[in-house]
Amino acid sequence: MKTGQLLARIDTNDLEAKYVDRVGALESAKAQLALAEKTRAMNVRLLNDKFISQNAFDNTESSFNVAKGSVKSAEAQLQLAQNALKDASAYSPLAGIVAKKHVQPGEKVAIEAPLITVVDLKDLEVQAMVPAIDVPELRIGMPVEFAVDGFGEPRFTGRVERINPSTEPGTRAILVYVGLPNLDLALRSGMFATGRIALAASAPTPTLPVTAVRTEAGQNFVWTIDKGKLARRMVALGRRDEVSGRVEVKTKLPAGVPIIAAKLDNLKDGLPAIVKAPSSSQNAESGKARSAS
Repeated sequence: MKTGQLLARIDTNDLEAKYVDRVGALESAKAQLALAEKTRAMNVRLLNDKFISQNAFDNTESSFNVAKGSVKSAEAQLQLAQNALKDASAYSPLAGIVAKKHVQPGEKVAIEAPLITVVDLKDLEVQAMVPAIDVPELRIGMPVEFAVDGFGEPRFTGRVERINPSTEPGTRAILVYVGLPNLDLALRSGMFATGRIALAASAPTPTLPVTAVRTEAGQNFVWTIDKGKLARRMVALGRRDEVSGRVEVKTKLPAGVPIIAAKLDNLKDGLPAIVKAPSSSQNAESGKARSAS
């Protein structure tokens, strides 16, 4: 389908009749204006020669102004009728393919109802939710690698085109729009994809396994073993890497203090706890197991 190709046409019998009526109304208004203009010109001479009163001339002037207004109103009504006839034909705004027909021939449709959906698959746009904490490092034009469901490993590359100026309601994420070329038409509209953006390298930051972080009442914390007792420490988190399963920790934690990474239940602040290293016999058994395999 080409740009400007006719897609649908609404029955125009009533619209054409209204257009003819508006043309006639305009011609009638112009005739009334011509007559009012002649009468006004004649009364101007009569007023100058003192054959009519000023009041009589004012009535003639008022009729002339009304006739001019009627012509302008008729012209506006004719323009509306022309627009209605023009809008009765729907043309394709772009080159693409018909994705969906919302109506069938002969069906009655409401004003502004969708008729046909046309899509251009050569240039797709991906909408992605990005945590607000990562947005300051995003830039327009940054490359994005996509893995699309059904296509296996990442094989599609796009670029950031727009970044929404505000977070989405009910979330702490910002909508990012990524342009995705699709020249071979392998992708289809509505498919799900997972994207990765390589941010600029920065200074090393401390991270923890995602399993080490607990969340309760909207607050993040970790369990540490400090001086032989469990200690609950609140932490502020940064970026999260789902592939490696680690999350950035912005809160400074005591150096050398063990942190529990396993998901254990019924932990309470102040309970006694110790860290036991694997015994030599356990190491030997695991070594035998690895050798046997």
